[in-house]
Amino acid sequence: MCSYQKTNHSYRCQKSKLLNGPLKTEFGFEGFVVSDWGANHSGVASASAGLDIIMPNGGYWGKNLTEAVNNGSKLKQDAKFPAIGIYSNTVKHQPIEVQDDHPELIPDIGPASRFLSIYGYGATVKSTPWQNSSRFCGGFEVNYGWNTLNGTMITGGGSGSSTPSYVISPFHALSDRIAKNRGNLRWDFESETSYPPYVNSETCLVVFSDNLIKNVAANCTNTIVIIHPAGIGTVDTWISHDNITAVFFAGLPGQESSNSLVDILYGDVAPSGALLNSSVFFDYFPQDDFQEGLDLDYRAFDKNGIEPQFEFGYGLTYTTFDYADLSVSQIINGTAEYPNPDVAIAQSGNLQLGGTSYCHREHHKYGKRNSGRGRAVVYIDPGKSATVSFTLARRDLSVWDV
Repeated sequence: MCSYQKTNHSYRCQKSKLLNGPLKTEFGFEGFVVSDWGANHSGVASASAGLDIIMPNGGYWGKNLTEAVNNGSKLKQDAKFPAIGIYSNTVKHQPIEVQDDHPELIPDIGPASRFLSIYGYGATVKSTPWQNSSRFCGGFEVNYGWNTLNGTMITGGGSGSSTPSYVISPFHALSDRIAKNRGNLRWDFESETSYPPYVNSETCLVVFSDNLIKNVAANCTNTIVIIHPAGIGTVDTWISHDNITAVFFAGLPGQESSNSLVDILYGDVAPSGALLNSSVFFDYFPQDDFQEGLDLDYRAFDKNGIEPQFEFGYGLTYTTFDYADLSVSQIINGTAEYPNPDVAIAQSGNLQLGGTSYCHREHHKYGKRNSGRGRAVVYIDPGKSATVSFTLARRDLSVWDV
């Protein structure tokens, strides 16, 4: 998706240098590029620059592109187009099946008789129907219109929204596990005071809400907080509470989210995720002039001596591990600028244990900075070891001074 911002004073949705250069050529991206909502500001220019679909409607394209072609304009588009797969909500059509083996795959990526309690409106699916007419079957915008509605958050709103085939809420997944293990589950989706306090609960799960978290923690000595964020969330008022034993930063994880969550809660899978960033930035007139040099994101925090509550790359798991025998070797003739088009890129695996990251120390005229490059997740049995390799591209070790 191309965004609203400009780069070097040109809108990104018509920036051929970015779309056809680094994205589609250097990175080897073979998908399609869609504009953010209303982010396209031209006709032939953006169509020729690498933009494939504009949202939310025809805008500068539609009849305008047809007229441009009839007037002799040439669009740099391949003649081999796929079959039509996008329809308006007024056109009856068969849904396109894209699930494949996702229900089995998602728990792998995300992830005893007990008495548990779960609290918060985010623990279940909202009771009102999905009503966005712009999406097949309504769409699951839990903050559509920028108003947060009740229900578990599996996807973002606006351009980040999606239409799942079904939703496994935290309450749903926990109920299945509790029934299988002959346990007990109590719930309260609406009360902020969590009445009654279930004193027999071994664990109390709270889906993020500041006052509710504090009220539950006051009555439950093993309170676990689950966060499904769609933006910035602060934790200052409760993170140091003695009864809060764990926090799950679960992201916006899609329709199978809570099966993955339960796998981690029950210890079937060791968590291996890490925070994506540690930056906060907002500007009414977004234009990046690159005045920050190399001090982006976590490096800006390092430069300015800012200590965030949880830094970039933060993440815990259920075990400990050590690093040893670090070695570096040069790839002969490994300075190619572009990736090999014959190499398949796949994402899979049984992610049961651990994550490792590579970090190097940069020395240049901008000073000394730690720079994260590369991450791998490997399966390691208890007491065993494994070798992890990071292949670094030319860009990973490059410093630009422009």
